[in-house]
Amino acid sequence: MSTNHATKSTLPQKARRLLSGGALVFGLSSLALTSPAQVLFQESFETEGEGTRYVTEGTEVYEVARTKSELGNQDQVGPIYWARKSKVSIVGVPGPTPARRAIMYWHHTIDPSLVTPGFLALFESTVKWLVNNKANAKVMFAPAVNGTGDEVLRDHLTAKGYTVSDDDQSVDLPATPVIDLIIQSSNGGNPSRFVNYKVPLLTYNGAGHDDELVSTIGATQADLDIGNVTIAAPTHAAAGGKTGSFKVVTAPATFDGIGSDLPVGAITLATFDRPSAADPNVNDKVPFLVLIESGANGGSVYGGGPFGGQDGTDFYAGSGLNKFSTDVGVKTLTIKNPINTAGKSNLKLTMAVAATYLDFETGDYLKVFIDPDGDGPLEHDANAPLIHFTAPSGNDKYFDDRTTNPQKPTRLGLKFQDVTYNIPGNPSKIGIRIEALTTWWNEIVAFDNIRVISGEVGPPPKPTLSLRRSGADIVFEFTGTLQSASNIAGPWTDVANAKSPYTVAKANQAGALFLRAKN
Repeated sequence: MSTNHATKSTLPQKARRLLSGGALVFGLSSLALTSPAQVLFQESFETEGEGTRYVTEGTEVYEVARTKSELGNQDQVGPIYWARKSKVSIVGVPGPTPARRAIMYWHHTIDPSLVTPGFLALFESTVKWLVNNKANAKVMFAPAVNGTGDEVLRDHLTAKGYTVSDDDQSVDLPATPVIDLIIQSSNGGNPSRFVNYKVPLLTYNGAGHDDELVSTIGATQADLDIGNVTIAAPTHAAAGGKTGSFKVVTAPATFDGIGSDLPVGAITLATFDRPSAADPNVNDKVPFLVLIESGANGGSVYGGGPFGGQDGTDFYAGSGLNKFSTDVGVKTLTIKNPINTAGKSNLKLTMAVAATYLDFETGDYLKVFIDPDGDGPLEHDANAPLIHFTAPSGNDKYFDDRTTNPQKPTRLGLKFQDVTYNIPGNPSKIGIRIEALTTWWNEIVAFDNIRVISGEVGPPPKPTLSLRRSGADIVFEFTGTLQSASNIAGPWTDVANAKSPYTVAKANQAGALFLRAKN
């Protein structure tokens, strides 16, 4: 039986590079069932099963965001769908960052009389870095300037020769940008509007940082005493040669903060001190201004990248599930035929699951129901799912299953992992129904490799895999199933008709080839 090498049910992957100049890697991975266990059912989604193996409600794919009027003047910048992966351009959050980004503690209500020259100098040098020192750059506030904190930034830029305008969020952005910098204010707007836009962006819209893909959500904090800000990267161009510490404002004020999780490679330009939650006598360094480079220079987005680690090449997934098929309130997938479990004991349902982790609400979910007599999808208890993934709270935007697995919940990420649940009672046949609801393009759930098992899942035995040279060839000897991939993160596929010993000829050793054996 094959399974994802990154799941709980598998051994940790062991891989090493063969030969000093080669690019062959081998690994061990397995899912094992103890001898009494038996697989009664499996759905891998490797081939189309609509109408034959399963029945869906609400299946659609929109590669290009639907029109603003259809979506209530909202921008969906990624595909929205309920479909197999093979029918979608990407299951995941697109990246890397299309242009430079900066995240800053600020708020549109800050009193200009509190603002210091030191802060304005840092703000200006950051803007210069964002626009790559372009003279007379065009800056657009999004949404329109609305508050004294916006005004002080606008007025400073205008005095320095920048041309400043307001965004009209009721119309689509021009395909060819006519501005040089976007400033996303805390006064609202739709932050997803600019995720893929190839224009630099400076944001102090804490509630939208996740949709902007720059960090987790940053809280709005009233009467915050920032104190002194210290330049943490004085040699960076955005510091403008500034060093040491200085005040941003001369009295406590309201600020939109920066989220606790930042993209890989983000640069903290300036920090301030705040008492640690763990020990009030110790200060934490809190990022005040963070920079993210563009993709060409190693930039990344928070939560970015495609889903991976699935078995084979395909799986089922959904994104923005309330944005289409409005006659179907919840998107579903139901196994078409009852699964015969007569005379079997210790029944378990195992499936691989994955999800993004940056924007879910408590009303979003992935649920799995068991129909105990298998006669129809309407006979399950809608209030008692066997498996229930949702956001733990309004501040925790990832998915876990603490609702149905409170002792040891599984937190989902972009790589698939197995979860196993006992099927209650001793039914002679069962039905399986999956329901999902998400509300935005970057709220994505996926599932794969559904199995019904009778017996106990035991600790995985070690598969055998060894290699030796035969002249210029490399020979692998293995037990189980040999799989290959062009990337160590997968996807992994069975090597067709592979038998031990398996030979990789010298002519096939160019490039990257990863091999593993699975039981």
